[in-house]
Amino acid sequence: MSELLSVENLIVRFRVRDMLSSLLKPGSPSHIEAVSGVSFHINQGETFGLVGESGSGKTTLGQALIGLAPVNQGSIQFMGQELAGLSERAYKPQRRNMTMMFQDPTGCLSPRLRVESILAQPFLIHGVRMENKTTKIEELLSLVGLPPEFKNRYPHQLSGGQARRIGLARALALSPRLIIADEPTAGLDVSIQGDILNLLGKVQEESKVSVLAITHNLAVIRHISERMAIMYLGRFVEVGSTEEIFARPSHPYTQALLAANPIPDPDEAHARVELKGDVPSLVNRPKGCEFHSRCPHCRDKCEIESPRLQKLAPGHHVMCHYPLNN
Repeated sequence: MSELLSVENLIVRFRVRDMLSSLLKPGSPSHIEAVSGVSFHINQGETFGLVGESGSGKTTLGQALIGLAPVNQGSIQFMGQELAGLSERAYKPQRRNMTMMFQDPTGCLSPRLRVESILAQPFLIHGVRMENKTTKIEELLSLVGLPPEFKNRYPHQLSGGQARRIGLARALALSPRLIIADEPTAGLDVSIQGDILNLLGKVQEESKVSVLAITHNLAVIRHISERMAIMYLGRFVEVGSTEEIFARPSHPYTQALLAANPIPDPDEAHARVELKGDVPSLVNRPKGCEFHSRCPHCRDKCEIESPRLQKLAPGHHVMCHYPLNN
C-alpha cells in the first residue's frame, strides 16, 4: 500500500499566558505543547486508530492535519504536498480531499438548515457544480442508509445515530481521500455504535477512503483499525498493529487502558492495572518519563531520564525504558 499521509515531528503549541502575565511571573511557561513531536503515516484505504484519555492531544492533532490548529514545527505530507505552513487560502483546496467528522453529531449541523442544504454545503464551499442536486443528495442519503425523505428534515428532528449518518454523508460528499473521524460513536447507544462502525467499514470498502479514527474507546479501534497509536500528554507512547498491541501491550499506559476496557472473552481479558493519580498538567510536565508518577512499574531511571520511542519489532514502537512483554 502506498502512503497517503505522512506526519513527521509535528508540534502544536498554544499560548497560555499573555505578555503581562509573563512579566509578572517570569520563569513559568507561556505556552503548552498540545502535540509534541508526533510522527506517523496512513496508507491509502487504511484505518489508523488514535487512542488516549481526554486532554491527550488527539483531537488537536486531527485539527492540525486539516488546518484548524496551528502547526509550529514539523511536516504534514498529504498526497505528495506539504501542508504545514500553508495559508488558509492555499489549504482550502486540500479540504476537498481531507474532511473531518466532529465529536458532536448534532451540534456540528446548522439548526437553521434542512439536511438537503447541509449536504449541499461542501459543493457550494468548494465551487463544485451539482448536475442534479436532488439526485446527488438522495444518493448521499442512500450511501449512509437513510431514505430520501430525510432531505427535508432539520437537525433537531434527527436522532443521534441519524445525525452521525448525516455527518458521514457530508464528509463523503466530495469523495475525499481521508476522513478524520473524531469520536465517531460518542454519545450513541451500543447497538447504534455497531451500526455506525459497520456503515463506516462498508463505505470505506466501497470507496477506498482512508480513515483516522480518534477515540478513547478501545473497542471501536479494535473493530475498525489495522494500526493504532496510544497518545499521552501530546506524545505517542506506543505505535503498532492493532492486533499486536492488543495481544502484547508494551507500555504500562497501554496496558492500563486495555485492562480498563471490558473484553467479553475471559481468555483474552487483561488483569486490571490501577493508574495512580491524575493526568499531569501540560503547563508543568513531569521530569523524566512523563508517565512515571502514575506507572506501577516505575524505577529510578524513569524519574530522571526521558525515554525515546524505540523499535521493538517491525512497525511496533514504544516510548518506555522498560517495555513490558519483552
